[in-house]
Amino acid sequence: MLSAVDRRPAGPATTGTGRPLVGIALMIGCMSYFPLMDAVSKLLQDRLHVSEVVFGRTLIYFAMLLPFLIGKHGFAWLTPAHPWLQVLRGTLATGSTVFFTLAIATLPLADSLAIFFIHPMLATALSPLLLGERVGPWRWSAVFVGFIGALIIIRPGFAEISPAMLLAIAAGFCFATSMLLTRRLAASDPALTTLSISTLISMAVTGGMLPFVWLTPTLSELLLIAVAGFIGFAGYWMLTLAYSYAAASQLAPFTYVEIVGATVLGYLMFGDFPAPIVWAGVSLIVGSGIVIAWRESRAGRQ
Repeated sequence: MLSAVDRRPAGPATTGTGRPLVGIALMIGCMSYFPLMDAVSKLLQDRLHVSEVVFGRTLIYFAMLLPFLIGKHGFAWLTPAHPWLQVLRGTLATGSTVFFTLAIATLPLADSLAIFFIHPMLATALSPLLLGERVGPWRWSAVFVGFIGALIIIRPGFAEISPAMLLAIAAGFCFATSMLLTRRLAASDPALTTLSISTLISMAVTGGMLPFVWLTPTLSELLLIAVAGFIGFAGYWMLTLAYSYAAASQLAPFTYVEIVGATVLGYLMFGDFPAPIVWAGVSLIVGSGIVIAWRESRAGRQ
């Protein structure tokens, strides 16, 4: 999962340039790529605190992003139109990153990601409250089905709900709320402004924890942190290019490729493979997410 960076551009969805197959190929590529960053973060947490992992990879990411940011916007991005909303959005995005990174420390990658992907349903459920949007019966039905899928994965009453599962749920909630704020801010602030402020807030929050948890990374750990940061940077630009070639509604179903990548890496690197009941829950969550994306695309056209 991207460090304090959303898995889609931090601005309004583009309509694409009429080359959807290129956009889909880029989306599949970056969604296959992101689980590697999660796997590296999981390895690093064997010894390092989560704040060191998130701060390090976010610092690398921001250092690579900064020249492009200044080249396009100068220093105007430091004066957003709605600073307090930007701070709230950045704090929620940081919370999502930290909670998810903590979750994967003990929970299999695929299970964590499957629970995290409740965020489209949560965003739909919260949109009437935060954005005043009308949600019709199709989308409410999809939210209900996705919720059932999450319950199947968590299995309350049949197995102990682990703290890691609750962290993955918290990550999904924070991400959904931050995305709603992204949509609200999109009309007033450029995408790179929103993205960069979130990244700075992530570094401020996790950097403030470092004096209390610091363990000097080894050379190999520093290299892994740098790899995670580079993946975040490269993956984001692949994602941005995907949205420039294809519409959001065309790309949305392919975000779930990330669960496949997490499953493969989880098995190869940690010997984890989701139980059949988890796949049943994943199917419901994926199906509900696709229905929500389809209904939003229809609403957008109308």
